[in-house]
Amino acid sequence: MSAAEVAIAIVGSASALYGFSIAYYAFARTLSRQEERWLREDSRTHAPLVYGDGLHNGLHGIAMRRLALNLLLIGATVSFVPSLLGGLWYLSDSNSNPCALVFTEISFGILVAGVVAYFFLVGILNIRDTYRDILVPAKGTSK
Repeated sequence: MSAAEVAIAIVGSASALYGFSIAYYAFARTLSRQEERWLREDSRTHAPLVYGDGLHNGLHGIAMRRLALNLLLIGATVSFVPSLLGGLWYLSDSNSNPCALVFTEISFGILVAGVVAYFFLVGILNIRDTYRDILVPAKGTSK
């Protein structure tokens, strides 16, 4: 595989991964808005009986997930742009810019590592929360 083919593959893969990150961000933000609206409406109906301080805790959790989503989008953008520009730079003049391919490869590696690390962390936190939900019954229920 030639260096130009590697650059094309990296630019295509980085674009696809960045597109996935944007789609995930849009879906998760929409879902968090729905969850926040549901939580507020439900707390008005059952506020003193079920929620107590739970409304604040629930909204705080939603805000923290939103913050993590924003960090994912910013991190993906920061690593995607150099990956794309480096690949295009190399493809435009591969004879005089051999360092552009290395720059592209490093930026792409950072993008992949960042997205994989984000989803790994989200998975670990989901496992923790699910395990906690299994062990601690909800208020008002008995086990």
